[in-house]
Amino acid sequence: KLQAEYDRLKKAHDHKGLPRDAELIAEAKLLRQHKGRLEARMQILEDHNKQLESQLKRLRQLLEQ
Repeated sequence: KLQAEYDRLKKAHDHKGLPRDAELIAEAKLLRQHKGRLEARMQILEDHNKQLESQLKRLRQLLEQ
């Protein structure tokens, strides 16, 4: 009887873990996607910053002439 109760509780506990694991996996996937978007945006901003620095350098050179 105790073994049957143990088996029942273990089975109930194991099934509770599955949705939580699925939630964590889904959340991790979303976080990876968001990280990818942020890294891509950061690269665009860094490239834009380099372009602006280059333009500023050229403008300063023109002013010195």
